[in-house]
Amino acid sequence: MAKQSSKESAEFQQMRDLALKQLLSGQSLIGEGGIFAPLLKQFLDSALDAEMSSHLEEENQKIKKLQRTDVMVKRVKQSKPSQVK
Repeated sequence: MAKQSSKESAEFQQMRDLALKQLLSGQSLIGEGGIFAPLLKQFLDSALDAEMSSHLEEENQKIKKLQRTDVMVKRVKQSKPSQVK
C-alpha cells in the first residue's frame, strides 16, 4: 500500500475534524449534506483512480507483449519493375 503524501494526510485530517464537528452538532451522518459525504467522495475517487491506473497498466502490458511477438514484414524495393514472359 502506497504511503499518503503529507497534503493528502492533511486533507484527510481536515475532513475528519469537520465530520467530527458536524456529528457533535447533531448533523446527519448520511445523505447529500451528511458528515460522510466528503469522505465517501474521496474514497470513491481514489478507488476509481486506482482501478483506472491498473486497467491502463494491463493494457500497456498486453500491447508490449503483442509488439514483441508481432512478425515484421520487410518489403524490398526494386529499381525496375520485373517483366514476366
